[in-house]
Amino acid sequence: MIGNDGSKQVMSWLFETPAGQTKPHLELLSEKGFSAAQVVKIIGNNGSKQVMSWLFETPTGQTNHHLELLIDKGFSIDQVVKMIGNDGAKQVMSWLFEMAQGQSKNNLELLIEIKPLPTIVSLVSRKGVNKKLRPLGIKNILQVFRTHLPANAAIQHIHKGSS
Repeated sequence: MIGNDGSKQVMSWLFETPAGQTKPHLELLSEKGFSAAQVVKIIGNNGSKQVMSWLFETPTGQTNHHLELLIDKGFSIDQVVKMIGNDGAKQVMSWLFEMAQGQSKNNLELLIEIKPLPTIVSLVSRKGVNKKLRPLGIKNILQVFRTHLPANAAIQHIHKGSS
C-alpha cells in the first residue's frame, strides 16, 4: 500500500475532505461500498492519486462525478476497482469519457451500446492498454468489436494495436 511511488500523496489524499463535502475521501469511498481491501488494491498502483482524484471530478456538462456516473451506468464497485487498478488508469478512464469528434456520445456510451459491461472492464483493465486506445481511436475499436470474434479475441486484437 505504501510501497509505490507517490504513496505519501495518495495516503494524504484519502484523509482530505473534497470541496463541498463534509467527510474525507476514505469515508466517501466506504459509503459507496468500497472495502478496505479494494482501497488498498487501488492505492498500491503508481499514479493511484491521479485516478482516485479523477473519480471525484465532475465532467463538464454533468452534475455527478465520474464514480457516480460509472455506478449509474451499472458498473459494480469490483468492476470499478478492476478498471482503475492499472498504471495509466487515469488516462484510460479519461478516454472512456471523451467524445470523439462528430459524436454525440462519449466512448463509454458507444461501447455500452454494443458490448456488455464485463467486456468493457476486460478491455480497459489490461496492462498497457493506456498506450493503445487513443492511437487506435473509438471507430477502429468499435469496428473490431462488431466483428464476429469472441470478446476475448477482439480484446486481444485491440490490445495488439491492430485495426
